Amino acid sequence: MKVSVIIPTYNRPAYLEKCIESLLKQRKAPDEIIVIVRLSDTASYKILEKYQARAHASLPIKLIEIARPGIVYAENRGLKAAMGDIVCFMDDDATAPENWIADIVRHYERDPSIGGVGGPVITIINNNPVNLVISSRMTWFGKRIAGNTKMPADIREVDLLNGCNMSFRRSLLTGFDEYLLPYWRRFEDDACLSVKERGYKIIYDPALTVQHFDAAIHEGMRIDKTPETIIGLHHNSIYIKLKHLKGLSKIIALFYEFIWGDITTPGFFQILGYGVKHRTWSSFPELAYAMVGKVKGIITYMHYNLHAPSLLKREGMRVSFCTCWRLEKDGIADYSGHMVDALKKRGLEIDVIELRPYLGERAYYRKVAHEASAADIAHIQFNYLYFNGTLPYRNTFLYFARHLKSPAVMTVHEVYIGYKPPISGFSNPVNKVIFNNTLFLWNALSRDFHRRMYNIVDKVIVHTRCQAELILPLLEKAGKLTVIPHAIPAVKEEDMDIASSEAKRRLCLDGRTVLTVFGFIKQQKGYETVLDAIAGLPDNVVFLIAGGLMSENPDHREYFDKLTGQISARGLSDRVRITGYLRADEIPSVMAATDIALAPFSTISGSGSLSLTIAYHKPIIASDIPVHREINERVPCLELFNPGNPAELRSAIKRVLGDIGRINALSAASREYSSRFSYGNIAGMTARLYEEVIQAHRGR
Repeated sequence: MKVSVIIPTYNRPAYLEKCIESLLKQRKAPDEIIVIVRLSDTASYKILEKYQARAHASLPIKLIEIARPGIVYAENRGLKAAMGDIVCFMDDDATAPENWIADIVRHYERDPSIGGVGGPVITIINNNPVNLVISSRMTWFGKRIAGNTKMPADIREVDLLNGCNMSFRRSLLTGFDEYLLPYWRRFEDDACLSVKERGYKIIYDPALTVQHFDAAIHEGMRIDKTPETIIGLHHNSIYIKLKHLKGLSKIIALFYEFIWGDITTPGFFQILGYGVKHRTWSSFPELAYAMVGKVKGIITYMHYNLHAPSLLKREGMRVSFCTCWRLEKDGIADYSGHMVDALKKRGLEIDVIELRPYLGERAYYRKVAHEASAADIAHIQFNYLYFNGTLPYRNTFLYFARHLKSPAVMTVHEVYIGYKPPISGFSNPVNKVIFNNTLFLWNALSRDFHRRMYNIVDKVIVHTRCQAELILPLLEKAGKLTVIPHAIPAVKEEDMDIASSEAKRRLCLDGRTVLTVFGFIKQQKGYETVLDAIAGLPDNVVFLIAGGLMSENPDHREYFDKLTGQISARGLSDRVRITGYLRADEIPSVMAATDIALAPFSTISGSGSLSLTIAYHKPIIASDIPVHREINERVPCLELFNPGNPAELRSAIKRVLGDIGRINALSAASREYSSRFSYGNIAGMTARLYEEVIQAHRGR
């Protein structure tokens, strides 16, 4: 996982230097340190120039210049520039222990359901610890529990983190809310609650202790008992509670805030009682400013509800997800299940509109189009089978799309524009002859059908540039098309921990070196190249075909029989194993038994089987085709060989098997790819596309 550390600063060069030095001493170095500096802050510039003069790949310090004051704006500028999978936030007058980043990353790697991690903050004044601030819980009506108290000794789940010692998965942060006033923190409360609303956990680890030193107070950065900061504190507190609490809890929170309040945001009777008890009039101006701030917070919340620029900030954005659902032997159905879960974690309301394969009844598609139209947007997972096949006169997609009343995006999982002879699969031989001799007509019809299909929706999503290049010439507007990579599923920790020796024993492959091609058996998978390659490898190397037929389609059955015949004819029956269709609970053992995964494909669009192999962090040898090169451009996790060349494949297998360093490097790269293109991250890209489409419709 890559880590970005974000530090806003203003005119505190000595503290800033101590902060950066603590980051440079980390056991796991950050991948980048982003410092946000005001243009007028010449003292900080001098410190940063010193570090940038030393900067190389091992010392990545990025400088962001701003003219506008305010912590929220500064953090957002840093967040926008961050490239890491994890973003950590520190104050410029704080220092971190040397295991800070390593321990933070460990939490995220251990549990994909963790969205935020932080720890306690010890305030140091005159070299003496004077205050301990720990992370907080929030009650159902918005009262903050804990904050300044004895440090708990255990790792625990919390609701809120401290702004100078917190981290999040980058994919979960679209930006800090700039409705918040800049003269008090609480931006971190809003971020934490937003992450929790998406179904992720916030973790407090007492080992992640940051020291926070006494520093000068500057506008927009730290508390000061001025009218602006008092108003800002109370404004932000009540605005955040109204934004995140539900139903009756909002009303109770309003009464509590105004009448009593928390220690840091006291209400009417707390402030009044303080003045009476201490016989001082000094608390009464504070009472007035506090009430002004609370009222302003309510007004901001009302304005936010009416005019928030991001539709994703609304409660209950609703999506109709049109797909086959929980269908066995269907990779797109599996993809849909993962994607729906990830979108729900981002706070979206998902209605699954179930499609059925090979159904030609138009009344059914009219009914499901009507159901899908009830949402803010429809997202269609396109597979030809879901709309009655590839033949233009039979396919029902255009009929379905014309009956949709909501904006629509479609993810195109397969692109088959036109036909290549000879076409088999006809039960009637006369129809087969006629079709194959009129292909020019069918190709023209297919092209026209695809042109109309892609242009009838608002956005078309594909997984690869190869798919995009096929579709782009058919689009009226190139901006309609977007490439979002195929997501990588999260694998349970217990499934990753199965011992290879135990898995091989279960499969009766003890002592063997296992090469695996995973997924449904299809002709384009390149099995013949592997059969030729293993003939020149040691006898203990076996080829595992981990999958079975997707269907009893005549073409599929014909190829399967041909493949098994080749295995037998080459005398490889004892070195080649076909598992047949694998249930979900059987996949972890097959992956654990695999020494090297192979992807010798001749063509591919966006393989779910390859994505699953990456998810298990296997070393992978793949054919050098455009889609595999595209994956390697993102993260170089594939060892490539010339497609269809058994000698090159054999050499690549020997090279990788003989180099443990290369095996570890490929596995680490697969781990990085899994993190960067997780379903959570891909759901974030998809959700932003929904927002764009809905905003465009509302602007018409």
